[in-house]
Amino acid sequence: MTSILLNGGGGFQFWWKLGVLHHLNIDKNNIYYIGISSGNLANILFICDIPLDKIIYESEITFKNCKSLKDAVKVIPQWLD
Repeated sequence: MTSILLNGGGGFQFWWKLGVLHHLNIDKNNIYYIGISSGNLANILFICDIPLDKIIYESEITFKNCKSLKDAVKVIPQWLD
């Protein structure tokens, strides 16, 4: 049976969405993934089997020197790379 997983947008919920995906015991091959904004990013990181601890580590390294929201916005392309 194929299921549909819908993850909506809302960047503040990104880490929760990603954590839930990593802790669900689901067969990744039998799901249609639909995501909007941060929900799509969470889906892609999950489908690609990128370990949650690696995602957290890379995020901390990328954003550790940000002193403002403006600084954080500037490094988002680096984090996505």
